Amino acid sequence: SLQDAERLRFSELVRPSIKSFLPTFPEEGSVFDVTFHKKANRWVPWAYRVPAFIFNPASSFHDLIVPTPQTVAVRSIMATLLKERQHVLLTGASGTGKSVAQQATMFEDLATEDNASPWESMLMVFSARTSPHQVSDALEAKLRRHPTKVKDTLC
Repeated sequence: SLQDAERLRFSELVRPSIKSFLPTFPEEGSVFDVTFHKKANRWVPWAYRVPAFIFNPASSFHDLIVPTPQTVAVRSIMATLLKERQHVLLTGASGTGKSVAQQATMFEDLATEDNASPWESMLMVFSARTSPHQVSDALEAKLRRHPTKVKDTLC
């Protein structure tokens, strides 16, 4: 994963290539800072898509998720890739919200818990002691519970 200094260098390196096929791509900022707004037909900062945070005093601290431009970007890109049946690998330092973003994408953006949704998800924690048999059992149990969601292929 790219850290701040590498992101700037990467932006400087790839911006000319991006501009060669997307001439309206912004000159300023990082290539990671913008997304295309279809209705407005222009590039906008990810911050434009950050929803308002509504604090619920009844929520415990570990359940609070404050949306940021980075979490909005990760969730949007992840949902887009998954809808196109592409694999996603999130990397980064511990405690940066990868699991939270992944779970929010699955449950909120793709509605995997909704029986009407074409999407199905499952959470598995792996350790050094996880055996292939345990993985197989968990997958088979999930498929038995939702046989109507099993299509021609699994992602």
